[in-house]
Amino acid sequence: MVRRPSSAVEKAAPGAKRVLSGMVADALALAKKKLSPRIVVVNNEEGQIEHIKIIFRKCFNLDSTVLTFDDSEKAWQELLRADPDLLITDDNMLALGGMEIVSRLTDRKAAYPVILTSSFERPELLERVRDCASRGLKIKLLNKPFDVESFLKAVEESLSLKIPRNFATPDETKPIENLTKAHKRRGRLLVVDDEEGIRESMRVIFEDEYDLFIAEDGLTAIELAKQNDIDVAVLDIPMAVMSGLEVLERLKILKPDIEVITMSAFESDENIPESLRLGACDFISKPFDLATMRAAVSRAMQRRKRETARDPVTDALTMAHSEDAETIFKCGMNYYRGHGVPQDYTEAVKWFRIAAEQGYALAQYFLGICYSDGKGVPEDDVEAAKWCHQAAQNGNADAQHNISNCYFKGLGVPQDFVEAAKWDKKAAEQGHIAAQLTLGISYYLGEGVPQDYAESVKWYRKAAEQGNSNAQYRLGRCYDDGTGVPKNIVEAFKWYHKAAEQGFNAAQFMIGHCLMTGEGVTPDIAEGVKWYRKSAEQGFSPAQVNLAMCYRHGQGVPQNLTEAARWYRKAAEQGNAEAQLSLGDFYRRGEGVSQDYAEAVNWYRKAAAQGIAAAQNNLGVCYEKGLGVPKNQAEADKWFRKAAEQQSL
Repeated sequence: MVRRPSSAVEKAAPGAKRVLSGMVADALALAKKKLSPRIVVVNNEEGQIEHIKIIFRKCFNLDSTVLTFDDSEKAWQELLRADPDLLITDDNMLALGGMEIVSRLTDRKAAYPVILTSSFERPELLERVRDCASRGLKIKLLNKPFDVESFLKAVEESLSLKIPRNFATPDETKPIENLTKAHKRRGRLLVVDDEEGIRESMRVIFEDEYDLFIAEDGLTAIELAKQNDIDVAVLDIPMAVMSGLEVLERLKILKPDIEVITMSAFESDENIPESLRLGACDFISKPFDLATMRAAVSRAMQRRKRETARDPVTDALTMAHSEDAETIFKCGMNYYRGHGVPQDYTEAVKWFRIAAEQGYALAQYFLGICYSDGKGVPEDDVEAAKWCHQAAQNGNADAQHNISNCYFKGLGVPQDFVEAAKWDKKAAEQGHIAAQLTLGISYYLGEGVPQDYAESVKWYRKAAEQGNSNAQYRLGRCYDDGTGVPKNIVEAFKWYHKAAEQGFNAAQFMIGHCLMTGEGVTPDIAEGVKWYRKSAEQGFSPAQVNLAMCYRHGQGVPQNLTEAARWYRKAAEQGNAEAQLSLGDFYRRGEGVSQDYAEAVNWYRKAAAQGIAAAQNNLGVCYEKGLGVPKNQAEADKWFRKAAEQQSL
């Protein structure tokens, strides 16, 4: 229900009152003619609806003929019941967007005019509006924020009538959105990201719209959520100390009805579905554009407002007694996420199953997820695969990629690389980024499909152009090696750099290598060391080895054998054979560490077991001379022989 503005609000907008008062006298002629247009207004924003109602009431004195809806589905049912004289709908709506309503009306050859309002001038939106107009719909696009004069002009052109008015000053035509600013309760937005640049960007974007709370780590975010009634949280997934997924899980326990948007530069197979399973309402890839982030936060805020305005028990019961599969699924999602009702996976599974048995793909997919994760039902890979397979057959791209993974790993179905590739291709053709990446890998390795490097490059490129850092790196490697495309080091560097900027450690290593060697770029030793360090700090062992070598030889950094030994150890502990050999040398010579023959033997043995001839030879020397082990010529000869065999290969 739309609330009337308080007297304090009316006092806060004197310009609007003067405009509307002047309209009363100027519109008497229209009122005397008993002009009674039936107008339907569809908008999620309470302030927008209230002020549109005021304008129509003052102009036409026809409050009863203006029907307002903040629920686009209900509005659509009203439009099906009876044609209005004018429809005013907003593009950014939950459930049915304004443009979706417009498209449906065009298909139904609606005879009445439409005003579509939108905050974003998207080229695709303009194109769709033009298309609807060319097919006979009388439609106008009105960009927000709009002033009273622009709004009335659009209305009178749509209704083919003249509304007399005489505005005193330009100040009296302030944007309608801003007139309600004084009485709107500002939403509370929590931003959690360990990158200072992202935090500052979000501050600039949102500090004038919402009460903003910013945290650089998960623990701080949890404390802020405990102390403040947060409506929406935006979380980065890969963070130190506590990941965004951990923060999401704890926020949902702390406040089940909070809306959460997750974001990440790393589109791994698990991040997107896992964040949705934990209750996120949206996922955004980094780097993001302003319009995408604004729209996502706006949707989440609107959803939060709608949830708090509803009676949770009545809402759940209404959904539960519906025969519509989508509505039943939404009921299940409320229980799954704890929206308006206590979180209850068992209850969620019950409603998912009802909708799934009606063939609703999303319900089938989430029922499969519940069986996969053991939420509300015992964990069962066979049941998980069964429901996921049904959702995949019904065209759900996430399910298609998921069932591909089941076939690839043999989870709940016999392992079958051909089936895995088949389902990945279906999802990839729908634009599913993770499926495009894995399909590219399948073609590269010849798993489930004939090996085809050109086809591999094609799918890598599709995923890379959508911002997937893994695909960007792999595409760079193809250009670097001349695999599936002509060798092009400059193009390789370009794709490496895109992935490296998103934090992909192998790409950061390759950028460091290119800068150190001058491959595809002007050499810059210091910059190369910087990228080696970025990669090494993420645990990439080849970068740790190369950074150790830089410290060992004083390349791009002052020579520092202690630092060299530290980085060799990090890589050696991950099983890097080259690092194990070098660390053994450091212990044998006492370089960067205290001399310790026994420790040298320990690391030589690890590298020797991986077939490193130099380590096998050095281990033989230790046995021959009794360094760190008792003298044993037979053992020494064994290792010398192994080293010789390796060198002869």
